[in-house]
Amino acid sequence: MTTKQSLYGWVSIALFVLGMWWASDRHHDSTDYPGQRSGMEIYVDALTGCHYLTTARGGLTPRVDQQGHNICVEE
Repeated sequence: MTTKQSLYGWVSIALFVLGMWWASDRHHDSTDYPGQRSGMEIYVDALTGCHYLTTARGGLTPRVDQQGHNICVEE
């Protein structure tokens, strides 16, 4: 293997690792604490625009604001 091929291999590996890091880090949302994930994900109903929260363990609950009203996006 030539030096040029070896360099391309290392660059490819570095780009792959950076891509994986970026993909795993970009899923932060408003349910997360600063610097760490909450473990919850936000889903938005395509028909109603209402938000729901879920965790990896399952279950689904409506997302509410400080007054207890469902959070729904008006279009």
